[in-house]
Amino acid sequence: MNHSDDILKHTNCLTQNQMQDYLKNNLNRTEVRKVEMHLASCDFCTEALDGLSDIDSEKQLSATMKQMRKHLHYQVRQSAVQKSKRRHPLLWVIISIIIVLIILLLAFLVVNRSIKDNQDNATIPKQEQAFNIT
Repeated sequence: MNHSDDILKHTNCLTQNQMQDYLKNNLNRTEVRKVEMHLASCDFCTEALDGLSDIDSEKQLSATMKQMRKHLHYQVRQSAVQKSKRRHPLLWVIISIIIVLIILLLAFLVVNRSIKDNQDNATIPKQEQAFNIT
């Protein structure tokens, strides 16, 4: 297995080789204890070991691992696509907020202008009445 196929190389999880050696009883007591301690705390490796134990031959294992890697790479690509799609709704939310703020600003200006016009119209008749009285 080359290093690009080992998706767990940066974790404390068991490698495929460790699992295979464990299943074939090719580990010493210390290594067996280490593997079993890890299996007790890691559901992922426990399930992977169960899956490996169901495979009878190296050829079948190799084909299964190849298929799993292909599927994993597909899922990683799909995850990246979904993450990029998730960024766009944020952009739309920001644009929507800006539009709402612009509309509120325009509404404020219109209402303010209307109030000033009403005040100006109210003062004009009073001025005309003052001119008529004299």
